[in-house]
Amino acid sequence: MGKWREELLEGITSLEGKGNSGKMVVWGDKAEPILAGNYTDQVFMAAAEHGNGRMVVFSQNPYGEAFLQNPDWFSQLRQNIIRWLSKGADVQNVNIVRVRGGTKFDELKVGETIAVVKGSSKGENRDFFQNIEDFVASGGAVVIAETPWGYLQLVGGSIETMPHFKLLTNVGMCFTTKYFSNTGEVMVEDNPANYAHLGRQMKKAQESQESLQQMVNRIVKMISIMPKSLLVSEDVFKEFFETCEEYIKHISTPTSQTPAKEQSAKDFLILYDILLRLNGRKAPGIEDFPGDFESPPPLTKATISLTSTLRDFYPTGYYLPAGQEMKVTVKGTDVQGWKIRIGCHSDNLKNVTKGWKRWPSIMVGRPLSPGETTISSPYGGLIYFESPPAKKSLEVELESIVEAPYFDIKDPEAPSHWKNRKLSPGLWTDLVGEFVIITLPSSSIRNFDHPTDPLTFWDQLMKSYHHLRGTDITLHRRQWLVPDRQPKMGLLHSGYPVVSHMNITDPTKNVFVLNTEFLRTNGSWGIFHEFGHNMQKQEWTFKGSTEVTCNVFALYGGDAVCNIPVWQNYSITRQFTGVQKYLLAGADFETWKKKPGVGLVIYGQLARCFTWDSYKKVFRQYKTDTEHKPKTDQDKIDMWYTRFSETVNYNLAPLFQFWGIPISDAAKQSMNYLQPFICEDEVTSSARERFEDICSKYPNIFVMEFEIPGYEDCPEDFNGPGCIPEDS
Repeated sequence: MGKWREELLEGITSLEGKGNSGKMVVWGDKAEPILAGNYTDQVFMAAAEHGNGRMVVFSQNPYGEAFLQNPDWFSQLRQNIIRWLSKGADVQNVNIVRVRGGTKFDELKVGETIAVVKGSSKGENRDFFQNIEDFVASGGAVVIAETPWGYLQLVGGSIETMPHFKLLTNVGMCFTTKYFSNTGEVMVEDNPANYAHLGRQMKKAQESQESLQQMVNRIVKMISIMPKSLLVSEDVFKEFFETCEEYIKHISTPTSQTPAKEQSAKDFLILYDILLRLNGRKAPGIEDFPGDFESPPPLTKATISLTSTLRDFYPTGYYLPAGQEMKVTVKGTDVQGWKIRIGCHSDNLKNVTKGWKRWPSIMVGRPLSPGETTISSPYGGLIYFESPPAKKSLEVELESIVEAPYFDIKDPEAPSHWKNRKLSPGLWTDLVGEFVIITLPSSSIRNFDHPTDPLTFWDQLMKSYHHLRGTDITLHRRQWLVPDRQPKMGLLHSGYPVVSHMNITDPTKNVFVLNTEFLRTNGSWGIFHEFGHNMQKQEWTFKGSTEVTCNVFALYGGDAVCNIPVWQNYSITRQFTGVQKYLLAGADFETWKKKPGVGLVIYGQLARCFTWDSYKKVFRQYKTDTEHKPKTDQDKIDMWYTRFSETVNYNLAPLFQFWGIPISDAAKQSMNYLQPFICEDEVTSSARERFEDICSKYPNIFVMEFEIPGYEDCPEDFNGPGCIPEDS
């Protein structure tokens, strides 16, 4: 069938990309990938024979439109497709007909008609595509152009519920939910489609372990984006897994001591993960992380009742052991949008180039189905439900589960039950505040007396953040903190959940996330910082300030919850040496944008000079003024400058100029009616010549003077009062 590619691409050196194309997978004996993007999992054009007829499939609508309209850039390919579909018939006599839901297929003449399906809707249902299949099987010719990810956004459902599903799988190909940026020119020569026939790749890999090692990456790329139902139903995949299981089950599982470093080892782990999920078995080596039971724990069942008004995650207080099948019974049928999830660790290490210290993906999730279903996880984990972004209720019964330690601050009986509940056998625990969820290994809390105080602390932090920003905390989902053996990026990262390293889980350390005595005095800058990222708004975060404006919240949290005044916070005082170097070197804004520690200090100055009330007023103005949205980085800087100046009733141009932060002439002129302002403190005094030069340019400038005391060196404990590494 390599000849098909030659015929379809004859005389063509490249094809114009048309935006985000869906990814297809091809495996059938009578199907062929024709064109792909940069990788083998980016097939967007395929061809197949079915019965006596032929079909060409595109995974993006514009190619169907091009086939109907015949623009110059598509003309040669269109001619080739017509010739190939017609099997050499007189192409001048072929009629191109767009077919829709009401088309009468018995009126289409086989051998004289090419039926085009361009973008489908609910009108093109399964009966319609059965007619398409019958038409092809009887010798007809069909072009299908569909953007699968777009279809699912508009119509809903899954790949399996798309009306195209049966037709495509019957010829050995499928759409997927994935897409890629298909822009520019797609080159025909050496196109990855040459190696994108999954069926042939698997057969070749089955010849020997060496072949499998060489091809596993290519195979994994394609298999991992396919609907899992096909992997368990199609014989070609079952045979492949049976053959390669003997090879992959002997691979070393990743740990902190023996991380998976080689790409081939990582590829095998991904392949093994797919196999484990398909057959419901427990993954080897999970006693290292996320943990496993030494002996089978007692199983129980529970009824969970939830009501949600926004998209959120709901802990249940129950744990599913690895390899254990759980029965889920939905009471009622309105579960549209609800999802079930096993495991708190959502970070996927697939794209992490460093050695993997755990299995790459240890969370299992899927949409919730009406009635009775079953679900299992090779890794086990806490059980969660995710709600849709609407007011929805849910009642489900779970069977074959394990009780886990659990505390909900809003449950009046939780404190009296904690003494016994903390000893529940589940390996991980959720501590649920009013505005925060903290997930920990159960070993961290077995001897912990009471979670109320630390949860209250973190709730207070979240309330302070929203109070600063001027947003209603009740309209936002709770923040969630999860420790992981290996976060996918950095020591910690923001998102949902915020992910940290495991050091916060050690009850003997100051950095223990429940150590309220230490937290109330010192804070926890890293976690404060990541929660701050989740509060950022693009309107007041310009390029180079992403790692800065999040720390405005960390500073405020330190002040409001830990009583660390902004100018005594070590995240500010630590930067003074670096700030002086920056200023004496000329205060180049491009340098400022690369040094977030230095960048934070002006934000600290604004809070010190004008109190946090000024921030609250400015943030609320952004919130209420929805008409004026900055479009460029310069617009963002100008708006921040003008709004802060108006709020504090001073022209802040001298201060911005001192720091080298550029303001447009128009913005500066608009604030000329206000008295110019600058402060005299440790920072401005460290570059005295620059300070005096700027003051001389504003004859009526107001200089707010501060005493300039010394400051202590950073304590040895990295987590001292607000302490962070320089420029972090």
